[in-house]
Amino acid sequence: MKKKVVRLIETIVLIATLGFALAQVMAHASANEGHCRDLLTAQFSRDSRYVSYHADDLNVPDFGRDYLAYAVKTIRLFIERLGCNPQDINFGRGGQGVAHSRCEAIVRDRDNSRMCYVESNLGYWFIHKDFVDDIHITFHRWD
Repeated sequence: MKKKVVRLIETIVLIATLGFALAQVMAHASANEGHCRDLLTAQFSRDSRYVSYHADDLNVPDFGRDYLAYAVKTIRLFIERLGCNPQDINFGRGGQGVAHSRCEAIVRDRDNSRMCYVESNLGYWFIHKDFVDDIHITFHRWD
């Protein structure tokens, strides 16, 4: 009986310790995410941000026809240049749960009209690449 009580206490202590460690990790991740959002919005003084780069300046690899992978990589490189950590952004989580991201040509058969809409935990993004390899990135924070 005494051994069972000791095991129960050890189990409770282990669960409490793991819970505390998980809470610390989540708090740290949330703090980093907040820091990155501050950088994107200039401490919430603006709701959106626009920047343009030449593809060679960002060293974006060629993803072929996987336009969404290209857009996500572009965003990752942009936020890293801004001073965010790669862990600060989550492309699987949007403003209302699971992210819904996609790339489409606005005018059929006109590749230069292709636009990507990408959701993340930080906000949503529009990515467009023109014929001279300029990448246009627009960020909007979630309300």
